[in-house]
Amino acid sequence: MEKLFQPRQLLCLGFGYTARAFYHYLQKYNIRIIASYRTKDKQEFDNNQNLVPFQFDFNSNEKIPEKLLEDVDSILISIPPTDEGDLVISKHREWLLKISSRVKWIGYLSATSVYGDWQGKWVDEKSNLLAQTERGKRRIKAEKSWMDLWQNFNLPIHIFRLAGIYGPGRNVLEDLVAQKARHIIKPGQVFNRIYIDDLIKILSLSLAYPTPGKIYNICDDLPCFNEDILNFATNLLTCSYPLTTDLNDPNLTPMIKSFYVDNKRISNHKMKVEFGVQLDQPTYKQGLITLYNTNKNYFSKH
Repeated sequence: MEKLFQPRQLLCLGFGYTARAFYHYLQKYNIRIIASYRTKDKQEFDNNQNLVPFQFDFNSNEKIPEKLLEDVDSILISIPPTDEGDLVISKHREWLLKISSRVKWIGYLSATSVYGDWQGKWVDEKSNLLAQTERGKRRIKAEKSWMDLWQNFNLPIHIFRLAGIYGPGRNVLEDLVAQKARHIIKPGQVFNRIYIDDLIKILSLSLAYPTPGKIYNICDDLPCFNEDILNFATNLLTCSYPLTTDLNDPNLTPMIKSFYVDNKRISNHKMKVEFGVQLDQPTYKQGLITLYNTNKNYFSKH
């Protein structure tokens, strides 16, 4: 691997599920985190060590407060693109170019939706991008914009194509308990996922050993049918199986239906080889057992 990089200040543009988990992980290294947010519960940020939050709306024409960011040497971007493209680039390109010599790592969280529909076949980072959904097309455009900054201005971009993220507070076990889980019928449909702690492990390795210009799929070892997960989860909880729902059900939102447009199996070979990592939760089975055991009292009461 390349020389170890020891960041001092990480800027999180967007502070959602992944960025917050990354923040908590990095506290053992005493890294200062500056995080943008749109809305918040005040207590959420109170007394958090090494966290400097600032309220900011990337849909506005505001400028990022540069004085606050004078010593930033790494950036994590989790803001999704819009019809206008990537909002960080479209509205803050000059600032990015200004700090390009100082920043050693920029991680852009993209999505596997860029691959589009492969009818259940395997894809890797060299596969053609066939996205037909608006979400996938926006991601392709955003990725290209970031890679252009790497190729033309040497901005240290790392692109991570994320599968569906699950973990504490976001998993099928809690959905079953809350009676929110559903079995949507589409024969042959497979899904890819990654446990949040494994995702954070990859991000932290990338941050420590930057490899600018690289693109990585981030997912576990086992793409599978939704019914496999539901069967395993209901057996773990000893609860009833959720009601089945037809994909054409008019009560399903367009967002939910869009997840069933693409069908592909994502390869994580490049991620595992280049980072030299073994996943702690290589399949949904280990991940769900970990979640169940971590919060067994809660699940046993419900």
